[in-house]
Parts: sequence; C-alpha cells; structure tokens
Amino acid sequence: IIHKEKVNSCTFLNITEEKLQNIGLSLEPVSNIAVFAKECKNKKLRSFSSYRTKKDLKEVLVKYDVENE
Repeated sequence: IIHKEKVNSCTFLNITEEKLQNIGLSLEPVSNIAVFAKECKNKKLRSFSSYRTKKDLKEVLVKYDVENE
C-alpha cells in the first residue's frame, strides 16, 4: 500500500500505527512498519544533530561528494 500510494520519505517517517490501521493493515505489519519508521526517523535526527558548525557540515558534504552551492 505504501509503495502503491507513493508515500514520500517525510510522510513515512511520521507515520503512526493508527494511520496504518486506518488504511486497513493488520496489527503485526502495522507494528513492524511503525517501529521501523520511528527507528529511521531517530537515526536521521541523530546524524544531522552532530554537525554543529558550518565547517562540520562542509566536511560531510565533501566526504559524500555533495556539491555545496
């Protein structure tokens, strides 16, 4: 259902068990998806919170070959 509806990453990271149940998924998949989305969201927040200065961010952008305009 998530793939069929083309849910974007921001929406997926904020998905809740209640929202998944409302679209008709059963309890086990609902719990698994909600936990996975929460873990992904927490990992993303942790990684970006470590870049405290502009220099830190630039180093990461260079490391991953991302152009900084």
